[in-house]
Amino acid sequence: MSTRPRGNGKVKPRAVRKYPALSTTFLQGSLSGQIKAVYKSRETNPQKVTDFKLALANGDCTWDLLPLSKSLIAKLQTLGIEVPAMAD
Repeated sequence: MSTRPRGNGKVKPRAVRKYPALSTTFLQGSLSGQIKAVYKSRETNPQKVTDFKLALANGDCTWDLLPLSKSLIAKLQTLGIEVPAMAD
């Protein structure tokens, strides 16, 4: 009995993710959830903060039209992210 390799021997290259520390599920979430997640893991995963800042700068994470709460603004400032002025 011989063993044959499975598949055709061709290996698909892994897709290179634009933001390695951010999952696709993360990017589909609400801005408030994203801020809370990044803030919570800021010390254990600093790359997540860097990727989140980059995603905001590139427009892949967008600011909600809703005004942000004071606690979310404080979290953003702790992360070193400038909060845009919200129109009244």
